[in-house]
This record gives sequence, structure tokens and C-alpha cells, in this order.
Amino acid sequence: MLRSDKYRKFKELHVPGKPLVLYNIWDAGGAKAVAEAGAKAIATSSWSVAAAHGFSDGEEMPLDFVLMIIERIAQSTDLPLTVDFEGGYAEDPLQVAANVGRVIEVHFRTASDPLMTAHDARSMPFQDLYIQNTFKVAG
Repeated sequence: MLRSDKYRKFKELHVPGKPLVLYNIWDAGGAKAVAEAGAKAIATSSWSVAAAHGFSDGEEMPLDFVLMIIERIAQSTDLPLTVDFEGGYAEDPLQVAANVGRVIEVHFRTASDPLMTAHDARSMPFQDLYIQNTFKVAG
């Protein structure tokens, strides 16, 4: 599934008055199992991903390892995926924005869309909104 299709599919699942149930997974195997069970979307929580890999919650897991896990999960299913990225692995808003760009890049660099580039990831429609919100939160 192309990245634009995943984005569109996830957006369409947000219907007022009809809650979206997100199943929490922490690895690619869980993502596959939840997809096969009929879920429409999946989510990670920072605690479950960290604990499943022997780390404490609170950005204790190395960022590159987190990115690898996100990429493996995203490649394992065509379901939309939302990621608990904690505080963005930085205090500086510009670095948080850069880290979010890295998450988006690996999230959408899948086997069905192998030519994804960092520029493509940063041009996704929600990227600007996410970065704007990051700056608002960061002050």
C-alpha cells in the first residue's frame, strides 16, 4: 500500500461519533496478528515497545533502535499505524521536528513504496501540522 493510501485510510477512520479502536502492539509479529484478527488500525505505546525490548519507558531505548522497530512494524502490515513517540527524543523543538521527520520517513518507507525519500516523508500533508503542534507544545 502506498504511503498516501495509508494516510488516507487512517484519516477516513476518524468519524465523529464512531470511536476508532486502536490495538496496541510492540513488534511486527503483534502487528501481523492484530491485522489478521481484523483490526482497522494499530498503535504503539512507548512503554510496551520499550518493555518488550528490555528497556524502561521514558526515551531510554536508543532512537535508532526505535526507528528500526517502527519500520519493521510498518512493513509488516498495510494497516495505518500511529506511534507513541514520547517527547520526540530531544528538548530542542527543531531537533524534535527533525526526529519526527525520521519517524515519518521510516514509517512510510515500506516494501510497497521502496523509493521513499526523506524529502517525500517531510512533504506528507500531516508533517507540517505535526511540526507546528510540536513548536506550540515546546513553547
